[in-house]
Amino acid sequence: MSLLIIGIYLIIIIPLVLALTTKADNRPLVAIFLLWLMAYPVLVQEEIMPHVGGYFDLQPTRMMLLVVLPALVLNRLVPEALRKRSFAPLSSFEKFLVAYVAASIFAIAINYESLGIKQVVSGVEKQLAFGVFYFSARDYLSRDDYRVIERGIIVLGIFSALVAIIQFDYDPYFFRVGGSFRSAFANVGRSTGAFGEEYEHAMYLTFATIAVGLWQNGRPLWHWIGLATLFGISVVVTFQRMPWAGFLLAIVGVLIIRKWEDSVWRNVGIVMTGLGLALVIWMPWSEIVSYYLPQKFVTGRLMADTLSDRIAFNEFAVWLMPKYPLGLGETIGSPIYNQEFYNYGLDLRSGGIGYTIHNGFLSAAVRFGIAGGLAFGGMLFSFLVVSARRAVTSNLETFILPLLAAVLILYNLTEDFAATTGQIILLGGWLMGCFVGHTLYQERRQGA
Repeated sequence: MSLLIIGIYLIIIIPLVLALTTKADNRPLVAIFLLWLMAYPVLVQEEIMPHVGGYFDLQPTRMMLLVVLPALVLNRLVPEALRKRSFAPLSSFEKFLVAYVAASIFAIAINYESLGIKQVVSGVEKQLAFGVFYFSARDYLSRDDYRVIERGIIVLGIFSALVAIIQFDYDPYFFRVGGSFRSAFANVGRSTGAFGEEYEHAMYLTFATIAVGLWQNGRPLWHWIGLATLFGISVVVTFQRMPWAGFLLAIVGVLIIRKWEDSVWRNVGIVMTGLGLALVIWMPWSEIVSYYLPQKFVTGRLMADTLSDRIAFNEFAVWLMPKYPLGLGETIGSPIYNQEFYNYGLDLRSGGIGYTIHNGFLSAAVRFGIAGGLAFGGMLFSFLVVSARRAVTSNLETFILPLLAAVLILYNLTEDFAATTGQIILLGGWLMGCFVGHTLYQERRQGA
């Protein structure tokens, strides 16, 4: 990405962030988050990151953590009588979250010799950031702050969706973060939008679809349908099957929940669900796909066998866990992991690097030990159970949490989001904190 594009993007984003935060209650924190969210695609470019000591560079998440963590710690140290607000006790899933962060940091730290200082510092700060992002959003942001964040999410979502479509139809390298190009089939590439990976782009738009679809702010459902259509098209051109399934889950979930608002939507939803099931059962999909879609797309992408490799990687993970019960701290970034990958009989990539484990739950156990893997799985599944129990039809916003949990669980079945090395899983933690905080606020207000 050229420095000219980076400069133009920042010139537009910075005043936009300042304009959005004028309606926020906690302006400094919301402004920091929105700047991190919206400027991240260009701030991660190697050519503009200042380096210190040859290995320490001012990455976006590191900069944000250096500002937010001290404020969070100081606020917690203030005597309760002097605090401006009281903090809710930890719920069951939040205890799993704390255990996951602690176990992951411990596993990374004890593998210092094999990973090296750069990977240790980067890994620890990203795992710590997940917990910091969650609790800062949960405890310090208000309903008005969430609305401002939603607007920022929509703006970046629209931009990323348009970028993805341009990457597919016009220029595959347009605003491509990191510059990497991955083929989907034939000479067609996977669109990544404003993110480094197609999975991150798709997951971001899935989060945005859920948050915007269920957040009550006076917009009619048709506005959400327009955004969801744009987002859906850009998810399709990632040419990844799990993102398709995750996005479809979000669409169906929002429609099922929203239809209870209005009798017309309820009846339409029932009819459309019945017709959809009939089509799935009755239509000869294999013949339709072969006839209407390009053969290279069908054979090169839709029918591509990636299951065999994924099963082999998963079996390798199960074999590896008892050998390193405390974890390796990393997967492909660990020399030990890559050597064991070779010893197991799997083919290495160029440079002697293995492949990632395409399952977040197994990867968590390999990275952060058996305890860390259990904590990661416990965090997501208890989050789903606890939030589903608290969801009520009279407050549709409470359904955001179980849908977010379902999407995170679904993605981790075939991808590795156990380590919070990317922007999207950190955003997921922030959104979890936002809507947990909103749910707690609603419960306190109803109980008053």
